Amino acid sequence: MIKKYDSLVLLYSQAMVKFDTLLMNPKCRVCHGKDQRLAAKKFEWSTTEHAIGKGFAAALGKSSCARCHTGHGFITQTVDGKPKTDIDTLNMSNINCRTCHKIHTAYDTTDWDLSTVKKAGLAAKPADSINMGKGNLCVNCHQALSINPIDTATAPDSFKVTSRFFGAHFGPQTNILIGTGGCESICSTTTKPTVFPLTSVENGCVACHVSNADGENHLFMPSKRAVAAVNSSINVDTTRAKVDTLLAELRDSLVARNIIKKDSTAKIGFSLVPGTAGTMFPKAVAGACWNYLFIRQDKSHGVHNSPYVLWLLEYSIKVLKE
Repeated sequence: MIKKYDSLVLLYSQAMVKFDTLLMNPKCRVCHGKDQRLAAKKFEWSTTEHAIGKGFAAALGKSSCARCHTGHGFITQTVDGKPKTDIDTLNMSNINCRTCHKIHTAYDTTDWDLSTVKKAGLAAKPADSINMGKGNLCVNCHQALSINPIDTATAPDSFKVTSRFFGAHFGPQTNILIGTGGCESICSTTTKPTVFPLTSVENGCVACHVSNADGENHLFMPSKRAVAAVNSSINVDTTRAKVDTLLAELRDSLVARNIIKKDSTAKIGFSLVPGTAGTMFPKAVAGACWNYLFIRQDKSHGVHNSPYVLWLLEYSIKVLKE
């Protein structure tokens, strides 16, 4: 055994020094001990979009995108509060352990603490801020980054789509959750539903997506049991089926009006028709399109806030029929 150890030292001297450090240092063993907790969390995380980084490549060299699409950008801007000009756009990383946790800070169990739980503001509604405890970490990026321009447009009956990035920008989960950010001017505001109960769930996103009824996990995929534990009134299957049916109906109406088209390269399977940017559309069509993209990009199929989502969908379909 000693000879084998000696041969490893000769062949892999630097690696064996690190091995000895981990073996002997009680601080390191807090995380790097004999149990499989760290390995399990890393494996779970490795299967997620945070690890795979589908949006990571899009942020390379772009400091304006790096705050949410890269680990380094998030730490630099959101956690450390530095300007985006301080982001090293040539040496970016995916969303990793150090992005969300205080790894190798105190070398004790507090290294598992979240990198920030500060009350988070909403880019699409600057006057508002959200406090979801541990969920504040998620709110920083999982929110609409574009202000809905249709409800404030001066033109009464038409709206010009000015960008191929028209929409709430891919991650409006927080906005859906609190019931804001959809195109509400095409709906009957007198029937707008009240705020969904999930907004009062302790630690928000984390309650279902991480530390939930099935135990702590880093897959970030909530189970039906996890959802039921925070709100037993939600029937996940029924909600998803109803929302998906209405989404399909709205999608087909928008395709018929030549504002969106099937696109296998898009995250939600559909995108704006090429050349749409710069085109004038009836306000009802533009608003319904905004709501379709808004709800599809949330990806909860209405579970985050079914009353609000169904309200937007039903009126979006209705105005296209008038």
